[in-house]
Amino acid sequence: MAVARGIFKSIVVDALLRCEEASLALPGISIQNYLSTSTQVTTYMMAHYLSALKSNVPQLIGSLAVFGNPLGLIRGLGDGVSDFVSEPIKGLQKSLEELDPTFVFDGVARGTGSLARATVGSVADSASLLTQTLSKNMAVLTLDRKYAHKRDRTSLRESSDGSAPTLMDGLGSGSAKLIKGVYDGVSGVVSAPLRGAEKAGAEGFAKGIGKGLLGLVVKPVVGLSDAATDIMIGVKGSVEGGTYNVIGKKAESMKRANHIRSRRAFYGKQRMMKGFNQQDAAAVQLMTTTRLAGEHFLSFVDMGNAGVLLLSVRRFVVLTPDVNTPFGKESICVKYKNISKMDVRRVPTPDESLQWGVVVLLRNPRGDGSEVEVITCQHEEVAYEIHSKVVAACKEKSLTTKKLSSKSKK
Repeated sequence: MAVARGIFKSIVVDALLRCEEASLALPGISIQNYLSTSTQVTTYMMAHYLSALKSNVPQLIGSLAVFGNPLGLIRGLGDGVSDFVSEPIKGLQKSLEELDPTFVFDGVARGTGSLARATVGSVADSASLLTQTLSKNMAVLTLDRKYAHKRDRTSLRESSDGSAPTLMDGLGSGSAKLIKGVYDGVSGVVSAPLRGAEKAGAEGFAKGIGKGLLGLVVKPVVGLSDAATDIMIGVKGSVEGGTYNVIGKKAESMKRANHIRSRRAFYGKQRMMKGFNQQDAAAVQLMTTTRLAGEHFLSFVDMGNAGVLLLSVRRFVVLTPDVNTPFGKESICVKYKNISKMDVRRVPTPDESLQWGVVVLLRNPRGDGSEVEVITCQHEEVAYEIHSKVVAACKEKSLTTKKLSSKSKK
């Protein structure tokens, strides 16, 4: 059921909610000298805006990325055709004013070039959206969460790069993704059964064989689709020039099309909604770049120069500043079920000074034999905040486990 819900969410929900440059027109409403109850006013307002939303349905459907943003394709072609007609006319007017026929030829050249660029760029942009949607949904069908999350983190890092890709850049990155897709598919045939055997014995080994064989077929297809996406983005970048993001949109237009504020944070396993908090929203966005990607957000702690602590419903991750990593380095990752005891104390540092820290005693030792993790910070109040939030997360995890076990007994 969990796999079915994940596939449904990615293929149906995400695909139908991701629009490109869609604009909603909601007409205003003005009421004067109106006496009514709050219930009647609410009903009136809901009816007004539901009617307005219905009129925007064609615009939303035409902007869906799953269909390749056909409205965007039409707009791009329309702009090219408009320039193809208007530029020669402008050149003719200029030639008559200056008595120089060369302006006519310049206008024809500009109009023809604009039509060619708009046609190739719009078609490449639409094709990249189709292949990107295909590869995202195929990654879910591999049933390998780590693979899907790692791919999402890579896409996020690429989207944060504002450099303009060219056709050569697309060919280079596309070839690398194709090779990696084949490698992941082949290596998964061996690694997936071994990981399954470590977790669940013979049953896990059998499931791992199934996942490995499925990945052997699907992961190379994902790599091929990612390669096609990068090539199409490179074609658009080479034709139109300028600064683009991962889906080929100009930076100037993306500033207009992006969310005005970050996506709202939902809290805990139940995904509770609270008042909008910009810091929590930023923490959720940061989680997508770590191994916590895909897990439910719980809270975070800003440790200042020491980094940030991100807490999901299953575990926490400590990100420390690193010049080679734009979002910080994952220095510590601990599951709540592996925590035996926690304590706040002064801990020694490499320069033989003392610093505040949270000492975490583990139930099971790490692969290197260590049984303790230390989260260091500069201030005592930050250390106690870390301690309290991790303890609260452990309690919530244990309560959820008890509820699930009691339901299974019934």
